[in-house]
Amino acid sequence: DEEVEEDVVDVSTARLEGHTDAVYSVAIHPHSPELIATGSGDDTAALWNRDSSQRLFSLAGHTDSIVSVAFNVAGTMLATAGMDGFVKLWNPADGALLRTLEGPSEDITWICWHPKGDVVLAGST
Repeated sequence: DEEVEEDVVDVSTARLEGHTDAVYSVAIHPHSPELIATGSGDDTAALWNRDSSQRLFSLAGHTDSIVSVAFNVAGTMLATAGMDGFVKLWNPADGALLRTLEGPSEDITWICWHPKGDVVLAGST
């Protein structure tokens, strides 16, 4: 049996370029959908303007891949989860690091904000 290769057509409406490794997670701001967060294998997260495709802030500080990013319900904080075992909380308005939390294990593979308050859950598989 011979495999048939199919041409891929790019129909994207925006292109966010700047990470130097694979992007593992994407989150859209809950109140400003033009604000997008990404987490990457290059150990950084980024905040982007979807409309201009401009990188607003590079969020550095993890020492291993960032595999999950999530905004809190109010949109006032962004959490990043790294395979380095830490959760970092950022201010999406200015890209400032607010707090670093030690995770429950050596690597964190998921994060989730509580829908009724500023409580972040983190875990690994």
